[in-house]
Amino acid sequence: MATKARVLAPDYRLDSVNGSFRLKTEDKGTTQLNLNDLSKKLHALGHTTQYDPKEKSPAMKVTLKGRYTGTIRVYQSGKCTYLGGKNKYRKDKNSPAVDRPISVELAHASVKAFVRVLAMPPDKKGCGLKLQKPNAIQMKVTSMMATSKLFLPETGECAKGISEGPDGPTYTAVDLEAFADATAGLDSKFDPEVKNAVTIPWKMPQVTTLIHRTGNVTVVGAVSEADIRVALERVVAFAPGSLVEA
Repeated sequence: MATKARVLAPDYRLDSVNGSFRLKTEDKGTTQLNLNDLSKKLHALGHTTQYDPKEKSPAMKVTLKGRYTGTIRVYQSGKCTYLGGKNKYRKDKNSPAVDRPISVELAHASVKAFVRVLAMPPDKKGCGLKLQKPNAIQMKVTSMMATSKLFLPETGECAKGISEGPDGPTYTAVDLEAFADATAGLDSKFDPEVKNAVTIPWKMPQVTTLIHRTGNVTVVGAVSEADIRVALERVVAFAPGSLVEA
């Protein structure tokens, strides 16, 4: 039986940060990077690279490790894409590897570190690539994915942000049929034969949320953390009447 519960935006975890940036060389005319040469230089410096010029749209793939994280693809034109997610990190060689979540700050720092390696001279462990204003190169975040919970699946207790307090009710599931009915005016979709989640395509901001029966909420397509918070606030505004009490 569904029960009413007043809810506020819960905490969330970033699962991925995607972005793009462009490298421009000091040479006059259109930037044309020698990816084969660049890949060899990075590999010699201890970086993990992959490059196959026979690909339909060849790009050099660089996997960042250590203090920084993510995968960068560099195209001959200088266009670059960044994909960052959770990774394994060791503080030093004697420390155990631990999971480290991605953050917007870490994504930007990782791109900055990569550009520094490209621009630094070889005697300073760099590739010596002559770039225009390397310190001014900024990544533009193109999309992020985040996950949140309306309640804790292990105990059924309300997640942080749900205003029931410690003595409030516990929950076992989200009534997806009720949630779909409550959000029918928002072009929400629910087809249990295709996906066991209610999908809502928000227009402002332009993000998509997926509400699962387990209480998990996924936010896809955000370009800022403000977008994520707004989307979650809107999701939980429709939660009353859709949470199944234990």
